[in-house]
Order: sequence, then structure tokens, then C-alpha cells
Amino acid sequence: MNRSSPTLALLFACALIAGCGGGGDEEDLAVEDDVRNCLTEAGLEIEPAGLSPNPGLGSAAPDFRALGDDGVAIDVVVFGSAEKAERAAADVRSALAGFGAADVEVLFDRNALAVFDKAPAEADREAVEACLRA
Repeated sequence: MNRSSPTLALLFACALIAGCGGGGDEEDLAVEDDVRNCLTEAGLEIEPAGLSPNPGLGSAAPDFRALGDDGVAIDVVVFGSAEKAERAAADVRSALAGFGAADVEVLFDRNALAVFDKAPAEADREAVEACLRA
């Protein structure tokens, strides 16, 4: 047996799992509490999830809801990976298009998703964008 085969197999396996011991993109993921605190500091009111359903979210259950100054509800979901958030954003946009909800806005950054129930005030939109990135 060739000695380099196990080494090559190990290197290949490490590449598949985003590096041996290195955190990969995990250290750049949003944390639900951090997003919630950021939105609170930006002046948005926070409610627990589930007070009123958002059918446009499909199978994505919101972690919490933020309320903008103008009463716009913003459902926030923090996923375990950026890929899951990106897929969920595409699914939500597709579902909303099926409902004919043209004024609903969907934002995602990293592993966090925010769905506005109607067009938000620019200041609220900017605050949400900043908190998803932070």
C-alpha cells in the first residue's frame, strides 16, 4: 500500500469539512441574541415569535419579531448556516410571489433572514440590514 494514500485521503476529508480544526465560516455566523440586542439598540420593539403567523415564511419558523416605528412587523430567523438562510430566503420570496405580496421585503445576510410584512421605513430597513451584518 502506498504511504501517501492515507495522507491524501485525510487532506481530502479535511477539505470537505472546511479545514481540520479551523472554524471555517462558523465564526462569522450571526447569533440570535446579538441580532435581537442590535435591533433593540436600534430602537425597534421586540416580541416573541408566534404572536401572529406569517404564512409567507412557509416552513421557516421565526425566532422573534421586531416592530418598526411605523408598525411594520419584521420576522427574524437565525439559521445554523448561511446556505440554509439563502435557501430559505429564496423559498420565502417564491412563496410571497405566489401570494402576490409585492410590497413584502426579504433580507438575508450570513445565516440570518428578516421578512418585513410590508414595505418598511428606510431607517428600519437600514437598521435591520446593519444588525444582520453585525
